[in-house]
Amino acid sequence: MTTRTAIVGIGSYHTQDQLGWLVCDRLIDQDLLSKCEIIKCTTPAELPEVLGQFQQTIILDACLVSDGEGSIKTISMDELANNLLFQQSSHGMGVTEALMLCKALKCLPASLTLLALGICADTDTHNLISNEYIDRIVSTIDSVQTAKQHERIEIAR
Repeated sequence: MTTRTAIVGIGSYHTQDQLGWLVCDRLIDQDLLSKCEIIKCTTPAELPEVLGQFQQTIILDACLVSDGEGSIKTISMDELANNLLFQQSSHGMGVTEALMLCKALKCLPASLTLLALGICADTDTHNLISNEYIDRIVSTIDSVQTAKQHERIEIAR
């Protein structure tokens, strides 16, 4: 297991499901997180293989929301089972099921952050997935990493 952080974008290049991958592309293109491993998954079923390799992981997944498109919500493992954002999945095995499987297999990283990226089914993809939205997501990832770094420092003291 490596001490590096993984940023995992779940999705594809189809319609609004591409949001997690677009953020990964931005991180790669701008080398914003040189200490991170950027990974694109086409399905949450890939998570058990990926998560066990890292101490810290941030998962990005687009979620259909009835209001608040363009929102960024942080979901904890404790909240995941009761969170309606991940109850329906376009992937077959959803994020909730994949993370519960990881928990059962004891391959969850020590630190896991799930970012639910709000999209709306009836919105034009090009209007929603703006550079500003991607920039806000990147900023949120940076904030999560900074907070996790401070947690590690406090624990080490």
